Amino acid sequence: MDKILTIGGANMDILAKSRELFKMKDSNVGFVSSNVGGVGRNVAVSLSKLGYPVDLITAVPNSDFGEMIVADLTRHQVGTRLILRGDFADPIYVALEDHQGEMIGAVNHMETLEALDLKYLEALDIDFQSYCLVVSDTNITPEAIQWVAGMKKRPPLAVEGVSRYKVLKLRPVLSLIDLLKINEGEALSLTGRSTPEAALKSLVHQGVKEVHITLGSRGALAGNGLETIHVPAPALKTIRSVNQAGDTYFSGVIDGTVRGLALEEKIVHGQALAAKKMREG
Repeated sequence: MDKILTIGGANMDILAKSRELFKMKDSNVGFVSSNVGGVGRNVAVSLSKLGYPVDLITAVPNSDFGEMIVADLTRHQVGTRLILRGDFADPIYVALEDHQGEMIGAVNHMETLEALDLKYLEALDIDFQSYCLVVSDTNITPEAIQWVAGMKKRPPLAVEGVSRYKVLKLRPVLSLIDLLKINEGEALSLTGRSTPEAALKSLVHQGVKEVHITLGSRGALAGNGLETIHVPAPALKTIRSVNQAGDTYFSGVIDGTVRGLALEEKIVHGQALAAKKMREG
């Protein structure tokens, strides 16, 4: 299958889920788990599971957590030769969920990725034309994003937003993005519009070739200049966790893009993979 290059975060996820209705400003009984995550890593692993050869560019510390991250990538057959190792702080993402698996809030510490500076990126031995697609998240620095987007003779660029703040890094390069996946909050933050429909229209007008806006329980909205489609979310009886669901949706959309699926087919494919992830946790 076609090779894909991913650039972005790989970190330790610490997930705390309340057993009962969450009480703010109080100690809640629940469950705490940890696993390897990060948007770049999650998309890379999901694509590998779909059968794609994938390489990941990220920064990983020389620590126990760092060894766990590299071991996880190796186990999932994600290429690690482009990873920068160093004496960095541990990259950690802590998420808090209610008893229904919905996110209450999260904190991330991703300063490690500042090490992926232009000096490191430009020195990499990469034949970009050997990849069918480059995928980036917005955890990397603005300079790194602009380097990737502005690269000559690169394959199409797919980008996933990470937060309402980090997605603002994309404003200077919107016209260079072929595929963009963001959630509703990120879409409104990026465009200054008041509705996802208006945000999608604005992004397409600014030159993004195809935009996917996930709307949580309301499904997903996508458009490409020729058509705009909303697909409701599939009904789920049980949700173990919404963590990584958006990244999994994006991997389905990427897979559909590489295979030449129609816009609605991409949405449905991404939603099916995300639903499976939410059921399994």
